[in-house]
Parts: sequence; structure tokens; C-alpha cells
Amino acid sequence: MCFNPEFLREGVAVEDFYAPPKTVIGANDDRSAMIMTRIFEAVDEAPIVTSIETAEMVKYVDNVWHATKVCFANEVGRLCKPLGVDSHDVMDVFVQDTKLNLSSYYLKPGFAFGGSCLPKEVRAVAHIAKEAGVSLPMIESLGVSNTTHIARAIEMVRETGAKTVGVLGLAFKPGTDDLRESPILEVIAALNGEGVKVVVHDPAITPETPLAGQLAYVRHGSAGLKSLAADLPSMLRGDCSAVVEAVDALIVTHANDLYRDTVANSGATPVIDLVRLKREAASHPNYNGIGW
Repeated sequence: MCFNPEFLREGVAVEDFYAPPKTVIGANDDRSAMIMTRIFEAVDEAPIVTSIETAEMVKYVDNVWHATKVCFANEVGRLCKPLGVDSHDVMDVFVQDTKLNLSSYYLKPGFAFGGSCLPKEVRAVAHIAKEAGVSLPMIESLGVSNTTHIARAIEMVRETGAKTVGVLGLAFKPGTDDLRESPILEVIAALNGEGVKVVVHDPAITPETPLAGQLAYVRHGSAGLKSLAADLPSMLRGDCSAVVEAVDALIVTHANDLYRDTVANSGATPVIDLVRLKREAASHPNYNGIGW
């Protein structure tokens, strides 16, 4: 059995057939996949061969993504008009960035967004729209979606029943000591408020790292973060192995070789992976990915 989704645009379907954006072949056996590959080789010498389930889901995801782009562009237009900004000029510049804006970057399931830019910019746009009396339900819901993802991570920890939890990766992204709106802080604050003991390791943030300025920023976050600012320094550990040895469950937020090796040698300790440490299926007995 094979499933061959089409990605043809109405009005230019023939052109798209001869120059397809991609050819996807979902098959449940190699022989069928090879037959389909030969059928399509006249227009595509390198079709994507995958499982039937993936091929089916790709069709849905493609069209939902296109609908998302339409809604996003339309909301940009509604925001720009009352501000006297030419929305087409804005989007003409926007689409010229193929390194970030029109690329695979940010399009892999993982943990919630955070940092010094994305959360405040989303809030700022929503605020500007509200002040202008413009409804932007898609942009306004980004924060809701992000909060829902954080809540799911907290629930995954609760499901383990762990009384002591280790967090591998504290900054909002690897290679930095920036804690500003790092989403894992919300998880730690919730667990800390419930009486769960939390210990933390981050290669860029040690017990000796000066955090006074950043913690002052953290205190202006949620109620949980206000209380966490005082407790966070005592949670930090300089040795990753000291974290693993002391906990009932691990949360991993950064993908690096140290944490991959740590998880591989963590025995039966439940692991909640928020970043996808490895592309291949995990062999760990108690591994649980947030979106895979």
C-alpha cells in the first residue's frame, strides 16, 4: 500500500506537476516504494520516501501552514493600516530573510519560546493592536499556546511522581547565561511551589556565576518567578553528575553531548526531553519527549 499526497496549486497544477515542490511517497514495503519512485522519476529523481502515516500528516500540516501564513499576513495588514504603515512594504522586506523568516529555522517541535526578544515583542504587538482597536486573534494567542506548552511540561514531571527533579539546561538557549524569560524557569517555579526539590545544571551558569542583575529581571515575571529568584542560586550545581545522582527524574532543555551522555548513563531515572536529544528513537526505558 502507498499514499501519495499531492501539493499542486489550483490554476498552475500542470506546471507544479512537472516542477513539484516535493514528491512524497508513503509506503509500507520497499517494493511498492520502488515502483512509485520509478513512476515519478520523470519529474522528480529524488522523491521523499517515508511511512504512510508521515505522508498523510504532511499533507495536513502543509495546508494548515499555508492557512497560518495567510492569517498571519492578514493580521499584519490589519495592524499596519491604522498605524499608517504600508503592510506590503513590511512583508516585502520580511520575505527577503530566507535565513530565519522563510526557512526551516524554528520549525522543529521542542520547548516553549523565551529569551529577551520573542515574548516581549509578541506582547508589544498585541498591546499596540489593542490600543488601536484591532483584533489579532492569531498573534494574541501565541502567548496562550506558549503557556500551554509550558503547562504540559509541568504535567509530565508531575506524572513521574518525582520528589526531587534535576534540570539540565537553565538559560533560554544553549551557550548563553541569559535567563530572561527562559521558559524552564516557569516549570521550576511551579515545581518549587509544590514542594518538589529542584537541582539545576547549565554549562554556562555555575554557582559562581553572578546573577544579581538577571534575578532582578526575573522577579518582575510571574508570582512563581518572584519567589524563585531567591531560591534559584541554591539550586545550581557545578557538576552534572551530582544532579543525576540526587534526583528521581530529569528534565533536559539543551541538546549537547554532555547531556546526551548523561541521559544515556542515567539508568532507570525518568527523563523528560524538551529538546530532542537524538533524532533516532530513544532506547532509554523511561524516556518521554514533549512532542515526539
